[in-house]
Amino acid sequence: MSKKQVILTLEQRITVIESHEKGNSERKLADIFGCGKTQINKILKDKIMIRKEWENFKFWGVKRMWMEALIEWFKPGEEYTNKWSFDETKSNGDC
Repeated sequence: MSKKQVILTLEQRITVIESHEKGNSERKLADIFGCGKTQINKILKDKIMIRKEWENFKFWGVKRMWMEALIEWFKPGEEYTNKWSFDETKSNGDC
C-alpha cells in the first residue's frame, strides 16, 4: 500500500533544510515530516531556490497588512475627500 502524498509548505521545506544541516538524515526527516525520502532529497537538491523563495515571501504577512490598510483607505463606494484634490465648484478658471 502506498503512502498518501504529503505536500510540504515553504516553512516546512526550510525546516527540512535546516534540520539536515544540523545532521539529521534524509530517512529520519522523511519519517518526521511524513513524506518520502525522494521528496526530502529533492528539497535538499533545490535548497538554493527554496531559500530564495523564502527570502522573497517571509515578509508576506507584513506586506499583506500594508495592502489591507490601503484597501481600507480607498474603499470603493465611499467618497474620497482630499484637501489637495481639485474642486470644480471653487475653481475660478485659474490653473
